[in-house]
Amino acid sequence: MFDRNYAPSSADIDACTESALTTLAWSTPTGCLHRSGVNAVCYACAPDCECIVCDRDAEQLPEFLDGTGADWEDDARATMRGIVADFLTPDRDDDADNERHADALHGLTYEQIGHDLILTANRHGAGFWDRGRGERGAYLTEQAHAVGSIGAYLTDARTLALDF
Repeated sequence: MFDRNYAPSSADIDACTESALTTLAWSTPTGCLHRSGVNAVCYACAPDCECIVCDRDAEQLPEFLDGTGADWEDDARATMRGIVADFLTPDRDDDADNERHADALHGLTYEQIGHDLILTANRHGAGFWDRGRGERGAYLTEQAHAVGSIGAYLTDARTLALDF
């Protein structure tokens, strides 16, 4: 659990990172509505596309990335860990800003923070603001929006990569 009086440990940052990646995988479509069982043309490709998503001879893809069983690329894990670490412990010039940030996170588990960071940054309609934390939730929502949208995709090598 995040405690404003202590800096997050490496294990805390890892737990938050894993939660963020897990949330990103289950909330990100594979990219092709047709291949995921919906009778529609892929919004990412033309009808005659033969990319990994639309390859008609390939096994049908699940609707979301978590269903692919693919692992995250090392670069994606490292990048997400950096995003999470920066979100947990922003280095601002104003000590009052740092204290406000730590106070807003105080009491949340690292898993909740990683989960809500992704949902809020990607504007999924859930996240920090709907945990009943009032001004602290609104503040964390503003901070997560500043991170920007974080996307993911299935590579040709059948690994998961980040997309910004």
